[in-house]
Amino acid sequence: MVFKVSFHVFVLQVYVQANKEAEHSEDMKHAAKDFFRQLEQHESQAMSLWQQFREITVKEYQHIYKRLGIHFDVYSGESFYQVQTQEVVRELQSQCLLKISPKGTGVVDLSPNEDMSNICTLLRSDGTTLYITRDIAAAISRKEKYCFDEMIYV
Repeated sequence: MVFKVSFHVFVLQVYVQANKEAEHSEDMKHAAKDFFRQLEQHESQAMSLWQQFREITVKEYQHIYKRLGIHFDVYSGESFYQVQTQEVVRELQSQCLLKISPKGTGVVDLSPNEDMSNICTLLRSDGTTLYITRDIAAAISRKEKYCFDEMIYV
């Protein structure tokens, strides 16, 4: 079990360290953006690497959940819904809800006075999505699939 704890600690440390380095390195920021773009374009090498990490991560989560007496029938995080994000973007555009900010990002105005004082960014200036974009696609897909009356989003 030491490996299980160590694995999670290791992954978290790598994530934290990479983000710290990216704050001070344009090369690191560029490499991360480029890799994410490759994922969104389903380039085989990036997808293969992502799939390997996802499988390891899900297995490790299953071990933790098992110890807690929890079982899930389906493991489908936000990344599973990346393909559906373009439909979300098209729908928001068709309803004239998605606007382009001065920074070139795709945003939805959430301010009560429609003055762009409170926005939610759904697209980066390079057109790639964010967690929230994929989360919206996931919520829509899950509603259609499971027909629930209420969803609690944490």
